[in-house]
Amino acid sequence: MSTSNVEIGKRLKQMRLDIGDGKLGISAKAGVSARTWSRWEEGAADMSASALARICKFNGYSLDWLLAGDGQMRRDEAAGDQRLDVELLEIVIETVEDVVRSFHNYMEPGKKAELIVAIYDLYSDTGAKPERERVLRLVKSATG
Repeated sequence: MSTSNVEIGKRLKQMRLDIGDGKLGISAKAGVSARTWSRWEEGAADMSASALARICKFNGYSLDWLLAGDGQMRRDEAAGDQRLDVELLEIVIETVEDVVRSFHNYMEPGKKAELIVAIYDLYSDTGAKPERERVLRLVKSATG
């Protein structure tokens, strides 16, 4: 059980309580079983890219806050915050996971989350789609 997963799990629980939903209701919205949601809240399991994207859409929750604890819980609480580009987020997550898998490397979940946020921010600012080779260089530098 990773410290990062535990911290993300605490924020997932905080988000669920903020929404006022039970594990069964919120897990249905995320497209997973209540057991999977419980394992996420406990920090006992990693989240999939598609579930992460759906979770970030709930009531305007911030990706930075969910993954790294940075900023405000909700995007609308931060002045000038924009809507999450779920398609871009899915592409970034899948690309990072693909590159990490291709090296047969393990990347600590907190470091992976920070890398995903940084790459998402980079590409959301430019409007371009992530390039595998560029992400590869970033992952190499992040894994040292």
